[in-house]
Formats: sequence, C-alpha cells, structure tokens
Amino acid sequence: MRVLEKTYREKELKYSNTYITTHYIMYIFNPWNGAFIKKKKMKNVDRFEVNSGGSSGIIDDN
Repeated sequence: MRVLEKTYREKELKYSNTYITTHYIMYIFNPWNGAFIKKKKMKNVDRFEVNSGGSSGIIDDN
C-alpha cells in the first residue's frame, strides 16, 4: 500500500513554457500486515506550452 503526502509546489517559466513541479513524500507499507517499509521523495512535472502540454507522472525526486 502506498500513501502520498503533498509537500510543496514550484512554478517555473522558461521562454513560452511553463513548468509546474509538485513534490510528494510516498510512504510504502506492507499490504499484509500494514508494517511501514520505507519513505521515498517523489515529484510530478507538468509542462505547458502555447498549444500543447504534458505530465511526467510521479517519478523519483533525486
């Protein structure tokens, strides 16, 4: 089982592109007994241009 906690959001403007990065902390638990396994830093990057855009999905935050 995974639980996401939203920590903060950054907005960056580069030329005609807008990048919005949302940072999360993901807690991972054992699905059978609920024991805590580990904590990971994750992020999601949304990119918007004039006529298009996209999202990275949730990836590791190095």
